[in-house]
Amino acid sequence: MKMYNKIRVLLRQYFIPVISFLIIYFLVLYSYIQVKEKTNQQKTEYFETRSYLVKTAVNNRILDYIQILKGGKAFIESSDTITRNEWKRYISSLDVDQNYPGIQGIGYTVFIKPDELQKHINEIRASGFPSYTVTPPGKREIYTSIIYLEPFTDRNLRAFGYDMYSEPVRKRAMERAMETGQATLTGKLTLVQETGDEKQPGFLIYVPVYNSKNIASSDLLTTEQRRNEIRGFVYSPFRSGDLFNALLPARFSDLNIEIYNGEELTKDALLFSTIENGAKKNKGEEFKKYESIHVGGTNWIIYISSKPFFGGRESNDALLILIGGSVISVLIFFIMLIRTEAKRGNRLKQTITDTVTAAIFVINRKGFVTFINPAVTRITGYKPEDFRDKTFYDVMHQSHKGQYKEIDPGRNIYQIILQGNHVHDQEDTLISKDGRLFPALCSANPILENGVPLGTLVEVKDITGEKKLKKLLQRTWKQKTFFWKPCRIKCGLQMETEVLIFSVITGRFIPVILLMNF
Repeated sequence: MKMYNKIRVLLRQYFIPVISFLIIYFLVLYSYIQVKEKTNQQKTEYFETRSYLVKTAVNNRILDYIQILKGGKAFIESSDTITRNEWKRYISSLDVDQNYPGIQGIGYTVFIKPDELQKHINEIRASGFPSYTVTPPGKREIYTSIIYLEPFTDRNLRAFGYDMYSEPVRKRAMERAMETGQATLTGKLTLVQETGDEKQPGFLIYVPVYNSKNIASSDLLTTEQRRNEIRGFVYSPFRSGDLFNALLPARFSDLNIEIYNGEELTKDALLFSTIENGAKKNKGEEFKKYESIHVGGTNWIIYISSKPFFGGRESNDALLILIGGSVISVLIFFIMLIRTEAKRGNRLKQTITDTVTAAIFVINRKGFVTFINPAVTRITGYKPEDFRDKTFYDVMHQSHKGQYKEIDPGRNIYQIILQGNHVHDQEDTLISKDGRLFPALCSANPILENGVPLGTLVEVKDITGEKKLKKLLQRTWKQKTFFWKPCRIKCGLQMETEVLIFSVITGRFIPVILLMNF
């Protein structure tokens, strides 16, 4: 209960500072929330746009590669036979490395029936590759072999003669391309070109080549008819890391990007990731989104998340408003608190000044009165307007000039004021507004600031009554009489009484209690 009363008293005393602080801080919080929401909205919209650009970049790059492969298909279909040098010149003219970085190469694999396998091997060996063979060895119903692959250097030499139809993942994509006549992507796999410790996941794109030019575009042919007319595939192998590192990080440095093959977000399905250690999610991500693309008969899921610095400096605006507004709110609170304390102090001083019985003057260094308390009006009759543009001496003396020839009212205290001296209870004669002279005890205290005098505080007490009483007592003393108060009987033989005795030494009355025994 005491604590509640203390709080209530404090709130009543400091109501304006507290209310001002609460109002200003509420506005700061409101501004912070609004800016935060607006910033988040802008960042969300920006993230959506960036995510769409990632999806579009990936999808368009794959479509670009498909178009390149379709061009290779058209080149092969334009002639019954093409040589290795013709294929090399055609691929070199595309300037793929410069225009489409990330592609591992562009090749051509032929479809081979079992009864034509040895003839095929002999033809390739006769063209300058005596150790050529189709790998892996073994009997199969259908064989394929990579006979052209540019650039025909480094890693790509390992793929020469490889039967992609012998591997299940590649086989599914090749059959889908053969049966539909459309470009097809494989699932995630490891390329035969991979060597050493820097292995990357990869995939391939196949475009079927038929013996007849119109088979691929015809919707009337059956799956069996397309199988019978298949000639081979124009294809490209891709190392996912090389492809997407050339495409994404430089343009989307503020995003984490992961690309998954299929419908599941597992480590085994991960094709590419800008996050170290792959599919490990960043707990600090603010925005995230799943984008899905379907291209070449394959689904890819792109998981996109924001990095900590996403949105740049703009994201700090709300925090700056909160911190700056809080500091300003506290400063305003303390300013209001100081002003309130000053007003309380001034009110207290004003109350003391108004209730004190002595007349108080504040006089500047030039002798002009700058303040009087109500007691001045009660004692002298002068009001504040009487001192306007007049010195203390002007009011006390010149307003009644010539009325008193031998008396100079206020002269003594005025000289002390101008000299800046300190005096206590100096007797002087002053004059009231109605022209009445009265004796007064005057005290003067210089007002200093950093040692520099600014003016004087003058206290005046009207001692007219004391003067009269003093004369009366002096006269009574000469007559050997006292002032007796009514006495009371303490007991049968004792009486107590109180008398006032005037001290000639101090000039004051001293109360004395007398005990008289009978």
